[in-house]
Amino acid sequence: SRLEVCATLRQHQMPCVAWFEDVLYYFGVPTCLFDLYILVPDIDRAAKVLQGQEWALLTTVPARIGNSLVQLRQHLASELVLLSAEDWGFPFTGKDHHVLPKSTSQPFFPNLSDFLDSLIGKWLDTSADGTLLWSHLACHIAYLNEHALPLRDGTYGNNLKYEHRQFHMDIISGSMQTLSLPFLKHERSIREALRRGEYTIRKCSAS
Repeated sequence: SRLEVCATLRQHQMPCVAWFEDVLYYFGVPTCLFDLYILVPDIDRAAKVLQGQEWALLTTVPARIGNSLVQLRQHLASELVLLSAEDWGFPFTGKDHHVLPKSTSQPFFPNLSDFLDSLIGKWLDTSADGTLLWSHLACHIAYLNEHALPLRDGTYGNNLKYEHRQFHMDIISGSMQTLSLPFLKHERSIREALRRGEYTIRKCSAS
């Protein structure tokens, strides 16, 4: 199956979760599936595991996503990209479903709140100066908020990191033009104020 590689990694005691479009699809977004992206805590170790399972490193230099990207090609010509969990602020410990499971039959997906937290944090930290990643992340966040039903609950933000809760409230408020450059600057300043303890979360920061 498409996620068989995740079972292989977990059999070798390597935590992993699917990423990008596979996760969007899992949470109800009607998206197509492209190359398979997998989040791991140690790219080099994961690559060695897969090379021992008939995967091969690409010899051409691929495009990068942030500072972490390793592409592997299987004999069936499918492509896999390994991403660093640290680069995405994703926790593989501290929550039951992120601890390496005893069985490889468990779903290979992050929970919704951790996935959204990672997307929001990465979007806020990424330069908007013509970068494809910034636009790509904005689309992912928009798709989730349109199709993932739990996000429509006004209290869902309580599941997110405190510094991302106002971002979520502003998105679901419908009162702002979101995921734009002005919105980016606005939300960055709010995040910093939240980190300093100088801001009180409200239904919409534009009010």
